[in-house]
Amino acid sequence: MKFSYNWLKEYLPKLPAPQKLADELTLKSFEVEKIEKVKNDIVLDINLPPNRFSDSSGHLGLAREISAVLNIPLKLPKFNLIEDKNEKASNFVQIKIQNKNDCLRYSSRVIFDVKIKESPKWLKERLESCGIQSINNVVDATNYIMLLTGQPLHAFDYDKLTGNKIKTIVVRRAKNKEKITTLDEKTFELNPNILLIADLKNPLAIAGIKGGKIAEIDNNTKRIVLEGANFEPALIRKASKQLGFNTDASLRFERALSSILTEEALNYVASLIQKIAGGKILKGIVDIFSQKISKKVLGFNFEKFYHFLGFSIDKKTIENSFKRLGFKIVKKDKDNLFVEIPFQRIDIERFEDLAEEVLRLYDYNKTPALPPIGLVKPINISENIIFRNKIKNILHSCGLDEIRTYSFVSKNDLENFGINPQNSVELENPISNDFGFLQPTLLINLIKTVNLNLRFFDEVRIFEIDKTFQKAPVKPLEEWRIAIALANKNKKDDELFFELKGIIESLAEANNCPDIEFLETPIKWFVKNRSAKIEYDNIELGYIGQITPALTHKYSEGFSIVVCELDLEKLLKLSEEEYEFTPLPKYPAVIRDISILVDWDVKLSEILNVIYESEPKILFDVDLFDVYEGKSLPENKKSLSFHLIFQAENHTLTSEEVGKSLEKIISNLKEKFNAEIR
Repeated sequence: MKFSYNWLKEYLPKLPAPQKLADELTLKSFEVEKIEKVKNDIVLDINLPPNRFSDSSGHLGLAREISAVLNIPLKLPKFNLIEDKNEKASNFVQIKIQNKNDCLRYSSRVIFDVKIKESPKWLKERLESCGIQSINNVVDATNYIMLLTGQPLHAFDYDKLTGNKIKTIVVRRAKNKEKITTLDEKTFELNPNILLIADLKNPLAIAGIKGGKIAEIDNNTKRIVLEGANFEPALIRKASKQLGFNTDASLRFERALSSILTEEALNYVASLIQKIAGGKILKGIVDIFSQKISKKVLGFNFEKFYHFLGFSIDKKTIENSFKRLGFKIVKKDKDNLFVEIPFQRIDIERFEDLAEEVLRLYDYNKTPALPPIGLVKPINISENIIFRNKIKNILHSCGLDEIRTYSFVSKNDLENFGINPQNSVELENPISNDFGFLQPTLLINLIKTVNLNLRFFDEVRIFEIDKTFQKAPVKPLEEWRIAIALANKNKKDDELFFELKGIIESLAEANNCPDIEFLETPIKWFVKNRSAKIEYDNIELGYIGQITPALTHKYSEGFSIVVCELDLEKLLKLSEEEYEFTPLPKYPAVIRDISILVDWDVKLSEILNVIYESEPKILFDVDLFDVYEGKSLPENKKSLSFHLIFQAENHTLTSEEVGKSLEKIISNLKEKFNAEIR
């Protein structure tokens, strides 16, 4: 924000040179980003923090800040306001605010018999230094007072407003598809999210952003209505963003201003207009104050301040600092001060804010370097964090990369996955339509990330650990989950599916769940016969499957993606259960391989159950090591190959024992599944 050095010097005769001023302000108040010469003036480009616009976005407010920081005298401007004693403003203008939450205060003055002409040279130069173009004397006066006080103002041509003697100004929301043409000849189509200033018939201005063409001040204007208002900041911000329209007024309103500013600014601008445009100022201000502000008094305890700071500052110095800032000491004793906060300082809300004010005036560079005093306790690391790190290490060892995505999804994403948006957690104030809901599953953003990476790579192996959110009566139900995705342009779908299945088994085995089951279950996101529910001891842990081509085509070229999603909290509980240990085997194992040909729809879990039930005594383990479906096989058939591991606890197995067991297993497979031994 630009400030004129010459203008500031009028209020601060002892103002130091621009560079020294910039250094002091940067250290104690605001960062001065640039100093530049504009004709006969020096302009300071200052980066104001959002919470200081109310008191420092005008030259007078900045002058007060500089006076306090540098402890130099402040010379306030003088305006001579002469009101007409016979006619009241309230006899010519009335204000109506439809929603008090939209407009906290609306103040208005009326001036008759003004003469519109070119502004005086000094005024045009002031505006030019601050980057504002001169229009005419009345409009320039409103802009000048905005730059002085920080309060945006606007002037309407009284005779262009609808109505007879008493004109009505209405603060209301726009109607759907209502249109307005602004002063710069731009036409906007509006909606009820945008606040308007209107008369009984037409919209006059987009509140807090830009005036309209209908009541424009021109060379024929004789009577004017001046507006000074205070609008709800979030409403102005949303409207400005929606319309893609930023102005000096919207910049100030959307960062919140004190409603106390309107009256002072209107008096200043009325006096200035009377000086440079003539006219008769009607008596009084028409003022609607929907939410009057009360005095704010905060307590300041010296002992608490010393403990907060780590060193002591003289009490007189502290009290003097508050006085320099314009804070009023309403009461004091040996331990406390009670400080009344100026209305403009809306950033001061608590003791810590007062402490900061004292310290910055005292000078941060004078703060002694002292070691902190206190007990240092070791951090109690959460078991959940330890467990998540363990999971990450396991998956890293399986060749997977971790990703982090936003926890938000769009309405379109939910509909793509067949999830009803009404059953999902919707954000009240999303940053965009793409982030309107909290994610009910990690798979949505996981698939987006896979498809993005497949544009540059042939293979993607990723996982994410994050929360999902389910709608609940009181507050959303948050669940920690882990999702894994594999995609490879050069691998078959079966290979990816069984590779991911192996990763899940490794993960489960490392967390005390060695015998998880994959139960084929139809899931709407997955290809038929390529989806399964994952269970352990009748506890559902999650699911695995291949994303349907219809769904992948909505996000990419339709490459095959195999995914799974697991409940991390259930996995953690299972991993905390006690382990059972068995002694190492004393006798060697015997391994036999068999390959069988079965119908395509026979489930692996059913085959394994038959194998284990056929020889419960000496069959130690069964491993599937090959699955084949090809042209060389009969139609609707598949070939499965297994390692069968036999081992006895009390003796070395003979070939005869193993042979009998193998014959029994084969016989049962033939009987149960009509299997052919290859």
